[in-house]
Amino acid sequence: MLIEQLLALHPQFDLRRYFLLEQSCRVYFTYLQLSNSNTYGNLNEKKSNNNDDASNVLVTLRLLRVLVRYPQQLRTIFETNLVNVPTVAWKRLIPQLFSRLNHPDSFVRDYVTNLLIRIAKDYPQLILYSVIVGITDDSKMRRIKSRDENIYQRKSLSTHGSDEERSQNDIEDDDEEQEEEEDDGEDVEEDDDIEQQENVVAMQNSFRLIYNVLSETNAHVVGQVKLFVHELRRVTVLWDELWLGTMAQLQEEISRRVDVLKDELQRLESMTHLTKEEKEYLIKEKQDVLFKSFITVLEAVSQITRSPAETPREQTFQKDYSKQIDAAIEQLKQPIILSNPHSCWLQLRQLYSMLHRTGKRSGTIHAMSQISPKLAQIKHSVIPIPGEDGQFHTIHSVGQTVQVLPTKTRPKKLMFVGSNGRRYQYLLKGLEDLHLDERIMQLLSIINVMFTKINRNEPWSYEARNYTVIPLASRSGLIQWVEGATPLFTLYKRWQQRQATAQTWKAQNENQEITLATVQKPNDVYYSKLNAILKEKGKQPVEDRREVPMPILRQCIEELIRETPADLLSRELWCSCPSVGLWYKNVQNYSRSLAVTSMIGYMIGLGDRHLDNVLVDLKSGQIIHIDYNICFEKGKKLRVPEKVPYRLTQNLQNALGIAGLEGVFSLSSENVLRILRNRKEILLNLLESFIYDPLIDWTGHDTGVLAAFFGGQSNLFDHVTIKKRQVEKDSLLRMFHLRTIEIRQNWITLGESINRTMNKLIQRVNDINELEKNINEHDIKMNIIERRLDYFKAALENSSTNHSLFSLLDRRKKLQTIRTDMNTAKDLVLTLYQNLECILINSSEAHVDLQSKIFSNKLHDFVENDNISISTSPVVLAADFLQTAGKLTLLHQSEQLDDELRNALKIYRTVRQPTVANILKNLVDLCQYLPIDYIQSSLLTKLKNRLGELCNNFTTEKCQEFLNHIDTYFLMDEKSPIRSELIIRALSLDNQFNEYIQTINEEITKMSELQIFINQSSTDNMNYKSLLDTKLQNLDHNEHINYRNILLLMLFDRWQHCRQMSDRARNIFNLSSLTDVNNETFINETYTLISNTAYFASIIQQNSITMSSNSSLIDSIVKLIGSLDNIFRLLK
Repeated sequence: MLIEQLLALHPQFDLRRYFLLEQSCRVYFTYLQLSNSNTYGNLNEKKSNNNDDASNVLVTLRLLRVLVRYPQQLRTIFETNLVNVPTVAWKRLIPQLFSRLNHPDSFVRDYVTNLLIRIAKDYPQLILYSVIVGITDDSKMRRIKSRDENIYQRKSLSTHGSDEERSQNDIEDDDEEQEEEEDDGEDVEEDDDIEQQENVVAMQNSFRLIYNVLSETNAHVVGQVKLFVHELRRVTVLWDELWLGTMAQLQEEISRRVDVLKDELQRLESMTHLTKEEKEYLIKEKQDVLFKSFITVLEAVSQITRSPAETPREQTFQKDYSKQIDAAIEQLKQPIILSNPHSCWLQLRQLYSMLHRTGKRSGTIHAMSQISPKLAQIKHSVIPIPGEDGQFHTIHSVGQTVQVLPTKTRPKKLMFVGSNGRRYQYLLKGLEDLHLDERIMQLLSIINVMFTKINRNEPWSYEARNYTVIPLASRSGLIQWVEGATPLFTLYKRWQQRQATAQTWKAQNENQEITLATVQKPNDVYYSKLNAILKEKGKQPVEDRREVPMPILRQCIEELIRETPADLLSRELWCSCPSVGLWYKNVQNYSRSLAVTSMIGYMIGLGDRHLDNVLVDLKSGQIIHIDYNICFEKGKKLRVPEKVPYRLTQNLQNALGIAGLEGVFSLSSENVLRILRNRKEILLNLLESFIYDPLIDWTGHDTGVLAAFFGGQSNLFDHVTIKKRQVEKDSLLRMFHLRTIEIRQNWITLGESINRTMNKLIQRVNDINELEKNINEHDIKMNIIERRLDYFKAALENSSTNHSLFSLLDRRKKLQTIRTDMNTAKDLVLTLYQNLECILINSSEAHVDLQSKIFSNKLHDFVENDNISISTSPVVLAADFLQTAGKLTLLHQSEQLDDELRNALKIYRTVRQPTVANILKNLVDLCQYLPIDYIQSSLLTKLKNRLGELCNNFTTEKCQEFLNHIDTYFLMDEKSPIRSELIIRALSLDNQFNEYIQTINEEITKMSELQIFINQSSTDNMNYKSLLDTKLQNLDHNEHINYRNILLLMLFDRWQHCRQMSDRARNIFNLSSLTDVNNETFINETYTLISNTAYFASIIQQNSITMSSNSSLIDSIVKLIGSLDNIFRLLK
């Protein structure tokens, strides 16, 4: 009941919660309308009390959060207030709005899309670059397709492998469960990819809708911006930079693999079991396997540079280097020369040197007309200044020179002249995804909004110095150039250069040999110091510092700290200020800026804070951080984990002033943390959007130069990546095949050696086993002999004759007697077992025959077949002889006896056939009701099994167990009343049986006497019969009729008597004890009656033949009575 009541309250609770949320949203929308009504359309008011208020950001974030969590429940309130909300309220959350374009709910997508469309109509410069990048950036979709193709190729490789692999899989299929688990995992990946693909398609549709609106309202602007973005992507990585970067990445690996191939060739030459053709084949295949991946990448880059040139620089590149590129790739494909294996990539090295020298000669300044004529020709354009969210300013022209910074990513410094006459400098950077930097800059901007309140009330201010970041593709973007900022590494490098110059002057003043001191890189300085300490400790230098003990690392860093001045930054701040007051102000600004950036960096888990990523504005003292790729605690997962929360080395501490860490820095850090904690809801909502942003890829990218070509938008890279993976898989399989060819003979030799060794080992083990067996037998015999010896000694020491040794002969005779009896008993048991087995076999066969259909057919044939042939009588054969010998009387008697015998046989068969058929039919019916396992579960079967066990193990225990088993079946408890009743019943049946036997014996005696009497009076009977026949022949017709009637009455009387006897027998069910008044048994009396009746019937039959009337009826009656007579004769 309680659960049902709670469930009934749940809908009411939901209604109240949604009601409260709806009321809150209505209030929020009203607040936005009122707070932004004065500044609507005026983005130039930077000090507006409403627009820069953190509450405005908090309200919009709350509305966005409610929208994405309860879209259907609060759909009405959002649809109603969409038109009434000022678009200026959302200008700081435009990245968050774009991040929700792939939301699974269609209403959320439509609402956000419509809101962005309104912003596009009012302030197109705020979202123009984001929409252009979003509509042209298909990297997310390509990554999903690439992963799908990779999964498909893995399945194809496992399913459609080589013939050898398939045959091997047919023979050995032990990894099916693991393959199924992998298939299940791949199916899950496919489902996730399908869902992601649907979300990406929905996001692309939203981008397309916004793009169409921008194209309708500002078609000319959209076209120019699209061209501008396209050309910037082209300039990101130039063709010569693409080849230089690619070859620089491949050089070391190619050299290493050439050395590996050289070692392989030398090893192949030493293999005498291989033929010359096999060696040439292995050399060619190994070279192809080792160089295939390089050739794939180089051919992909060559395909890019062979495409039609669109700029003068590209035309010059094709003219100068196309032939060298083709020749270098072709040389890599040629067979290697054993005497000089590195010559196979000589032309590739020459090409690299040529490109490197050309790059140095041309310097770090490029003409814009050479690398992008279309950008150089931009004049009076309507392209908005990237990152400007204030008044709408456009690019009037593009700087005609491009400066390439000498760093790893080769970024390019561009200059745009705005329509307001101001010069805007940007850094075009490739090889990095700048979407994350863009979001961090937005976070810093909103944090600055949070500082607005405290900045108004204090003479000083907190500010997180930020800059504009505009992603142009997945691997490129524009970064606003920070004016007046100096990297801390520059200060350190200046000190190194001053030290080197001082050493040179010192050597010159001392008239020593002047050597130019080289400026070492920080990494070289560190490892030179570390290796010196290791050498001092007696340890070998290491390349991986993770293997160095911690005390040595601590000693190394402490010595480097002592050798490096701690006042480099503080001196620069002092020297850059013309007065003490300005210096003091800059130190205060520096302390607050360092506190702000340190606390924010700690909050977002910022890492990779080397000296190039930390800048200082010496004019204002502010700290600026760049390169936010390593954030959210990613630094802890680097090869050398970063454990510090933020950078606070001795130079940074020394520049804090007299109070150091305990002054302005400590107080400012506490204030910043308190402000961030109070506004944590805004920060959490901002950081939450990072998770759902489809433009931020947390999976990482390929760091190769080819991946950044054209800003990372080249579809060729994805094709090369898939092909490279396939080449690597094929290379592994081919290398395995080559290894098998190389070591085939060694494996065969090793296998034969192992077989010989195993055979010898088996022989030795068998010998040891045989020896151990003989030793055990010898020990057993020794134990027996020792026991016998002790036994004899004990008998000799015993003076009396009571020792068992003296009765040994008598006990031996008894043992022989017992063995004889045991063998006899065992033979009896075996005989009984065989008899039981024979009985059970016969019973089983009979049971099967009775249940078979064939037996039923035979029984039917037996019943239906009445014509039984009788063989020729032997009297016929001897008739001629007896007639010739004059033995007519003997012949007549023989014929008479033969006729009687044939009649008796016929009668016997006539009676036997239905009787036997009835018996067999009853047996067949009985078998239908017997269980299927009647024979197997019978007592005889169990007895036979027990006897079989006894025969196999004929021991005293088994015999006793057999007797106990018999007792459980055939004996009961002596005190059981059932047992007593069964004993009484058995004794009674035994007495009755004895009485029946005695009665039957008496009857047999009487029948014997009667038989003797009948035999004696047989002659008189014959005389009486002949006399009767004579009398019957002399009778006339009337006398015959009267005589027949008398005989019929006598026959009827006899027949009535027979029926009475039969009824008595049916009621008593015991024919042996049935007697008449004359003490005659039923069988004897019935036999006499039937015989007399048969005799009278024969007389009547003869009389009927004479009278020739009713002869057929009388014949039937006589035949019936004759049959009964035959049956009782058989019973007799």
